[in-house]
Amino acid sequence: MMANKPFVVLDAGHGGRDPGAVSGNWLEKDITLRLVHGVKDFSPTVLPILTRLTDVYLSLPSRIAIIKKIHPPPSCVLSIHLNWSGKSSANGYEFIYGGERGRILCQVLNQYFNPPLNFRGIKLDLEASKKKLAILRQHPYPAALVEAGFISNKGDMKYILGNLDEIAKMLARGIEKYAKEYVGKNEAGSRNTG
Repeated sequence: MMANKPFVVLDAGHGGRDPGAVSGNWLEKDITLRLVHGVKDFSPTVLPILTRLTDVYLSLPSRIAIIKKIHPPPSCVLSIHLNWSGKSSANGYEFIYGGERGRILCQVLNQYFNPPLNFRGIKLDLEASKKKLAILRQHPYPAALVEAGFISNKGDMKYILGNLDEIAKMLARGIEKYAKEYVGKNEAGSRNTG
C-alpha cells in the first residue's frame, strides 16, 4: 500500500540560473535532474519526493524548507551532484555526509553504487562551518550527497551519459535498502546527527 511506503527526498543539484559545474555542452543541473527522475522511476518500494521536478532555481534555504515540510518525515535525503576540477585527469565518484546517520546512509548506498569509475571514498563534510553543504546538515534527517563523477573528465562523462539508467538503478537500490533496514531505527535522541 502506498501509505506504508517511506518517503525519501531526492535533490537534483543546482537548476535554473545556477547551472552547477559546466564542461563544454554539459551542464551539471541537467544531468542531476535526469538522474533524480531515474532514481524515482526505479524505486517502487519508497515514495520519492523531488525538491525540483524541472529546470528551476532553488536556493539552499528553499530546499531545506521543502525537506522540513514533508510529513510524515522522510527516511533520508539524497542530493545528487557531479564534481569538477581544473585538472582534467581528476576522476571518480564519492559520497559526502554531515553526521553519523548520513555516514551509514553513504555506506549502504556504496554497497549498491559500483560504477566502473575510481572510488574516491566516503567523506565527512568538512565545510560545514561555511554552510557549503547545508543540504546535509540543516534538517534532522539522514542525508548523503553523491558526486557521481567528474563532469570535467571525458572518461567519467562517457560512462555517465551512456549509463544514466544504470546509475539511477544503483542509487535506487541503495535508497530502498536503507529505507528497509534503517527506517524507524535509532531515531530517538538523534535528530541533529543527520
